[in-house]
Amino acid sequence: MARLLSSEKRDQAAATALVDELVKRYDGWRDAAAGVREAYHIWRAADEPNAATAFGAYSVALDREEHAAGLLKLASETVSGAFAATPERLLSAAL
Repeated sequence: MARLLSSEKRDQAAATALVDELVKRYDGWRDAAAGVREAYHIWRAADEPNAATAFGAYSVALDREEHAAGLLKLASETVSGAFAATPERLLSAAL
C-alpha cells in the first residue's frame, strides 16, 4: 500500500510539474504576443525618421513571439503525450 501511495504521489508531482510548465509557457507566449501588438502600434505611429528603428523592434518582437509559440507547442505536446500514455493515473493525479 505504501508503495502504491508513493507511486501516486510521484504521478501527481509529475503531472503537476507538466501542467505548471505548460502554464508558464502559455504566459510567456501571451506576454510575447502583447509585445508584438505594442511594437506594431509603435511602428505604425512612428514618424519617418523613426520608422526603420520601430520596424526593427517590431521584427524582434515577432521573433520572440515565434520562439515563445514554439516553446508552448513543445510543452503542449509533452503534456498531451504524457496524459495520452496513462490518462487515468495522470489525469486523476492532476486534479
